[in-house]
Amino acid sequence: MNYYDTSDMLNKLKIAYQGDGEAIAAIQALTLPCAVTPDYTVLIAVQEKHATQDEDGLVRVLNKAPEAGGGRKQVADIYQCGEESSSWCSVPIPFRFVVREVCCEDGVFRFISETGEAVAGTPVQINRAMLDVSYTFNGVPESDIEQCFRNISATVVPPRPPKKTAADNPPIQDDGLGTLTFYELLQQFETTVWANDHSFDLVIHIDSREEALALLPAVRGIIARLEAIDSKARAFAADELLELKNDNWLVEDEEPVTKKDFVQRMSIETIAFDEDGAFEIWFADGDLFWGHSIMVSMNSEGEPEDAGMHG
Repeated sequence: MNYYDTSDMLNKLKIAYQGDGEAIAAIQALTLPCAVTPDYTVLIAVQEKHATQDEDGLVRVLNKAPEAGGGRKQVADIYQCGEESSSWCSVPIPFRFVVREVCCEDGVFRFISETGEAVAGTPVQINRAMLDVSYTFNGVPESDIEQCFRNISATVVPPRPPKKTAADNPPIQDDGLGTLTFYELLQQFETTVWANDHSFDLVIHIDSREEALALLPAVRGIIARLEAIDSKARAFAADELLELKNDNWLVEDEEPVTKKDFVQRMSIETIAFDEDGAFEIWFADGDLFWGHSIMVSMNSEGEPEDAGMHG
C-alpha cells in the first residue's frame, strides 16, 4: 500500500482548496480510507505508520512509513486549510478498530471499521477527544487510545466566542517588531522578526488589539534578551530530551548525540506569546527527532518550565 507524506498531502489540500482541478482529482484518487469536505477545507486520511510498543505497553507512533518487519499502527491524519493558514495533526486509531472507510456528511467524519462499527465526530471533537494521546513522545497505553477514540462522539465542544475580524483589529505598527497582522482563522496577531541573526515567526495569542498593544512592552523585553533566553531554552531542551534521543531516536549507524551537538542543531522557528506574557519557543529539530518540532515552555520572566517533542 502506498504511503502518503503529510507535507505533500497538506500541500495538495491547499491547492485543491484554491480550486485546482489536478489537485482535486489527486485527492479523489487516494487509495486509502479518507474523506474530504466539499469545500476542501478539511481532509481526514487513515494510513499505517511506524509504531513501537515498549515493555510497559506504551505505544509510540512516528510520522513515517512503517519499516519492514517493524511495528505499525493506523492513524488518522487531519489536514485543515483556509484563506490565511493551514495545519496538520495526527491521531492514533485503536488496534482493535481497523478502519475500512471514512465518510463525511455535514462536517461530521465517520470512521467505519472492518466489522461495521462506527465512530463519528467533527474535526474539533476528534482533536479534543484525542488530545491527551496524540502529542506524547514517551508513548501512551493502548487502553487510553481506545478510550479516547470511543469517546469522540460524546465529546462536548464549548461554544466558540464570536470571532474577531481584521476590521476589528487593524495591523499594529511597531518600530522594533514590525507590522503585526491579525489572522482571523487563528484569532491571533503574527509578524516575522529578525533577531539574534535569525528570522522567525512571532505570534501573540490574543484576539484584541488593545490587549496585544498592552503586551508589546513585555514582548520587546523578551526579544531584547533573546540571545540569552535562546541559549537557556536550548540547554533546557537538551537536558530534558537528550536521553530520549539517544535511547529511541537514533537512525541506523548514527552515533549517540552529545549535548553540544543537540543544542547546535536546534533553530528557532516560532515564538508564541500568551496573554499573561508566558511564551513557547518552537524549534526546528535539525533531524534530531526526524523532523518533529521541539517546544520549550517559558514563563513570563523567560525561564524554561517544560520541554517536549511535538508534531
